[in-house]
Amino acid sequence: MKGRLALVEAKAKEDLVMAEEKKKEELAQLVQIFTNRETTLDQEISSLRQTEKEIKKRLYDKGQEYTDLESKVLPLRTRGVELEQEVEAAKAKIAKLEERATNREVHLDRVEA
Repeated sequence: MKGRLALVEAKAKEDLVMAEEKKKEELAQLVQIFTNRETTLDQEISSLRQTEKEIKKRLYDKGQEYTDLESKVLPLRTRGVELEQEVEAAKAKIAKLEERATNREVHLDRVEA
């Protein structure tokens, strides 16, 4: 009986060792899976950070381009306003000249009559 009991105990210990080894292997596989996933996530984060940097640079460049264009447009707008004022002044001058010409014709007609 002792021999049989020793055999059962040995088998139980062997099964326990095998179960522990299997758990260790499963745990090692899980660690590897999580490590791979962590590496993948790190790569994705790095890629997203690079994309963010590129987008920020493009945004900055567009802002600079806008500023440059605005600095060119502003003087043109000012000149446009000045030209409109000159046109209005010229129209007023023409209207006065036309009025004077009409008045002269009226006076000449009176003098001739």
